[in-house]
Amino acid sequence: MNGNATALSDVLVPGVLGNFEMAPAGLVEARALQQRVDRKYLLATNGLEALITRLCPDYCLLRAGQQVWARYESIYFDTLDRALFHAHRRGLRPRFKVRVRHHLDRELTFLEVKRKERSGRTVKYRLALPFSQAELGPREHTFIEAHALLDAECLLPRLSISFRRLTLLGRDINERVTIDRDFMVKAGSHSEQLDRLVIAEVKQPRFLNYVGAVAALRSINAIENALSKYCLGTILVAPVRANVFKPAVRAVERLSA
Repeated sequence: MNGNATALSDVLVPGVLGNFEMAPAGLVEARALQQRVDRKYLLATNGLEALITRLCPDYCLLRAGQQVWARYESIYFDTLDRALFHAHRRGLRPRFKVRVRHHLDRELTFLEVKRKERSGRTVKYRLALPFSQAELGPREHTFIEAHALLDAECLLPRLSISFRRLTLLGRDINERVTIDRDFMVKAGSHSEQLDRLVIAEVKQPRFLNYVGAVAALRSINAIENALSKYCLGTILVAPVRANVFKPAVRAVERLSA
């Protein structure tokens, strides 16, 4: 892991991050946004401090236990021929992502199905699992098939992504902002680290362009791009067709250099 990138992020904890109010329980529930519009932005780690400074007056900080930068690991499931990845590549809707996500600091695990509707909205369904469970059994297959047009028995673990996440909740604006860094992508024996890349995601009830986190991200020239972490990770470690994603991959390479 790149020491400079990690040091920069950690310096923010006693500095700028110390100015945030902690999110009260009622706000956490109010900003769940299980049905939403997701907007993703790419930036380099040296843009983190400017972004977080701009967000501080209008957002509260959500801790994961005692941690500010929470540790996550996601295991993504797809078919042998990566049908879910190719549905994303082709821009099909509705389309789906299926993952098991471990919240390492809180010792929680969920099976998650994300559905991208024809309208562009994202709906997420979650099923609590025993902490650290990574396999899909009959109960999990039933849950997946209840929420996705998939034969769950054809799904295999195809990719894992670990990262650290900062979560901010809008005080008055109905937004949830996640800022992810320190990525490790693995598929079989192949792995890639992305130490200088930051992916910020703004979760909104509808598209709002000139207020809140989107305005802050635009002010620091962050790059808006719809490429998901699953698609990016697959491109990095698997021999897949990805011409449609080339502009996003070039932006990732430029920010990671």
